[in-house]
Amino acid sequence: MRRAKSIDDIMEEVLAAGCTMVVTNDAPLATALNSRIGHPQIGPLAYTAREIAGMLQYEVLGGAILTDVEIVRRIQKELDDRGFKWGFAEIYNEILNIREIRRYKSEVDKYLHGREKRVYEVYQTLRTREALQNNCNDEIMGRFYAGKKVAVVNDEDFDQLDRHILPPIGTYVNIEPMKMGEKVSIEKIYPIGNDRQIAENVVDLIDADHATDVAIVMNSDGAIADAIRAMLYRKRIPFKNKLSVRDVAQIRDYLQFITLALSFDTLRVSDVRTMLQSYGASGVYGLNNKIDNLSLSKVYSSIDSILANPDDRTLELLGIMSDIRGFTFDEVRKKLDFRGTTSSVSIQLESMGLLGRRINDKDVTELAYAISNVQDLRHNEQIPEFEKKGVLLADCRNSVYIDRPVVVFVGMGTDWDMTPAGKPYIDRLELEEFNARRMTVLLQQGQSRIYAVKPFTDGKTTIPCETLDSVFGTRVSDFSVICGEEQYDVGTWAESRNEGSLFEESTGDDLSTADHPDPELVFSKSTYNLWATCPVSFLFREALPFGSTEDNQRSLYGSVFHWFTEFAYCYPEEVLKHKDDPDYYVAKLMALYEPMIESGNVEVERTRLRSNILQMMQFLEEEILPIDTKGAVKPVEKNERNPLFAWEGHDEKFDNVEKTEYCCDKHASAQYDLSFGNRVIDYKTGKKKGSQSVYNHLSLIKDFESQPLFYLYVRSRLHGDMNTPTEFTLFFVTSQPSDIKAYLTSESYPLENLLVKVIYNPGMKAANLDAIRRGITSPRAINKKKFAPKVDQVMELLSSLFNDPDKCSYENVSRLLAVAELEDDETARKHAYDIIGELRPIKYSKKERTVEVSREYLESFADQVSMDWNDASSAMFGPIYRRPNIIRECKKCDYKKYCLSANVSIETGGDDDE
Repeated sequence: MRRAKSIDDIMEEVLAAGCTMVVTNDAPLATALNSRIGHPQIGPLAYTAREIAGMLQYEVLGGAILTDVEIVRRIQKELDDRGFKWGFAEIYNEILNIREIRRYKSEVDKYLHGREKRVYEVYQTLRTREALQNNCNDEIMGRFYAGKKVAVVNDEDFDQLDRHILPPIGTYVNIEPMKMGEKVSIEKIYPIGNDRQIAENVVDLIDADHATDVAIVMNSDGAIADAIRAMLYRKRIPFKNKLSVRDVAQIRDYLQFITLALSFDTLRVSDVRTMLQSYGASGVYGLNNKIDNLSLSKVYSSIDSILANPDDRTLELLGIMSDIRGFTFDEVRKKLDFRGTTSSVSIQLESMGLLGRRINDKDVTELAYAISNVQDLRHNEQIPEFEKKGVLLADCRNSVYIDRPVVVFVGMGTDWDMTPAGKPYIDRLELEEFNARRMTVLLQQGQSRIYAVKPFTDGKTTIPCETLDSVFGTRVSDFSVICGEEQYDVGTWAESRNEGSLFEESTGDDLSTADHPDPELVFSKSTYNLWATCPVSFLFREALPFGSTEDNQRSLYGSVFHWFTEFAYCYPEEVLKHKDDPDYYVAKLMALYEPMIESGNVEVERTRLRSNILQMMQFLEEEILPIDTKGAVKPVEKNERNPLFAWEGHDEKFDNVEKTEYCCDKHASAQYDLSFGNRVIDYKTGKKKGSQSVYNHLSLIKDFESQPLFYLYVRSRLHGDMNTPTEFTLFFVTSQPSDIKAYLTSESYPLENLLVKVIYNPGMKAANLDAIRRGITSPRAINKKKFAPKVDQVMELLSSLFNDPDKCSYENVSRLLAVAELEDDETARKHAYDIIGELRPIKYSKKERTVEVSREYLESFADQVSMDWNDASSAMFGPIYRRPNIIRECKKCDYKKYCLSANVSIETGGDDDE
């Protein structure tokens, strides 16, 4: 790759040209150049384009740039006056889109549609950064730069807006970032096992006393970043950290209080007990764990008969929660401020214009969204001193120049890519060249450089970042292409992926090794369920793809009802026209279904179908129509199996209905009944389940069912990079006896009893640990207070145990007591066990009918799928030489008569063995 100029080289060139000001679009470079000024000077030498624009805001705009919240509120008010009732999140998302387009194109209108255009009309009239930079013409900039000799670092890399801040063309010295005609290569790359092993090896190289000499470049949103931060904490090595508004504990606590209070009538005591104690409620006289399962509203209405002598603070807080909509945001803030710690809360409320407003669901939702997403919110909390300096954690997608002597590059896989997919305003070729220039400079930062990569990702050889092709001028199919096979330093961690696998006892010339994978194998949720519960059954299914008569009958009914749901999701308004006459569709579907079922079951199946169609219509009316679930329109294929489209005269459907998606290099597939945004809906015609039953099936307490985890992983991986909460809704179109009653009485089941929501929450671990910390450090804590003096060490251990299936083992309880420096007696062990038991990587709520899954739990599932794919793809080519661990019961298997490993006696004649 081309040799890049170092920061010192750029400084020498600036001084040699006699320049008195430097303009760059890289803030770390400006900081580094200013630190190298070797002579007395008033003010900095180097500025970013945005800093210069900020100096001119009063001259150009006649006032200060508005904050993001102010911009959203003004647009909201203007559009409200025009009759458009759009929420905070909707408008802010449009603003972010407008800003990105403006970075690349001056004519933003061409790339906007519908609502975006209306938002942009108002946005153009406000004092925004885009308006400021757009109005900085040559006359204004000529006056600003008058009398200064200006150097610009690579004017080619300034975006459409930043170029307005540059001096007039021909009046400045342009400093190229590369040295002409010189080449440089990467000498060695270290492939290191997995994320945790990379983190351990990298952090082991760092001396805590010289942490400020080191920078680590990585994808700061990826799992590897979490592993590195955790290892730095564990080794007590300081690193530079940011404190955003959403990280401020008092803001999180306030938001949690008002959010829970809005659901006061549906809460249990356990949902709020710890939180109330952190606000000063008594743990002795107030709410206690003996009444955890009771309804909070019922406890409050009968509190004198339930609690002997409730304390005043508990009564006050419960009173606030029960009548939360009667208070303003500021009144609740003042009532919670018993230690005088909510000044940051008042700053946010004031910026959102909520101080004097009464609390309501809409405003709370907007406040929560703003705290989580708006980037320029401010607070008055101090970052701890040890987090102001130390190891620099740099994001590979935003960093170019790094002023540290030692730089470690971690990952360099596809998570480093920046693609313009779905963004027509970005020229792909220009972006590739821009990214290549930046990465060429980035990979040469530091005097000493280490490149650490993962050899395998999702069970296959890691694919390097696509930009590396342009950097090195050749196809980089794997990392050894960059440095050569002899310098691709494979260590002892790169062990065979097949060690300890299902096939370890095989011998001879068989083909049952991972060297012969089946590239055509794709796990669906059904095939993976078979493999996870019994690999032998999986292989039989591949060879003998048939099931029992009962299974075939269920599949047949499911297909018929599928036709109706697919059509209903595409044309819900048309289907609901027949809400009072469901037999319109029953007759059409039974005409095909009736010949394929036993004659004695015809009326039963007709009644079942009618009941399920009625329930589906209720679901359409209450759940689907109120929200926008429509995808892109596509033509119905000529070989379309669903006859309803032809019968009803439609030749178009939505592409998000019956949609199949793949991830993990197509090792995993998910076929959604309906998908939109971060939500997937799947209907079930089998036995209705509650959230506890779904939880049991996910966690192997009962027969394994991978579908929710499978679909959540595929959806969140493809549509949110694992950082977006995703919901998988199970809709049980029941076939219970009560359906017959509903059919006969023309009544529908209560819809909420038919839904179970499995929610992927990437922030679940942090919230869980935060709640445990508050419980330990609460001044009202009784049994846990002995752990408070060593709470940081305790939380560090708990963080490492979060997703450990054996976290409550005797050994781990002993570790917790040792970390807390407590005596190992029976009482202390009980309390330690209780604390560890509060770790919940996956949990369920019967009341809310939800199952919540953490990022750690979902990623461990995905890792298991990848390992199983290696074994399964190899098993397709040879025999299995030993009987695997089998979870499912052999006597229920369709292939038991053919299996030599089945743990069941096959009887000939007589009654069935079941």
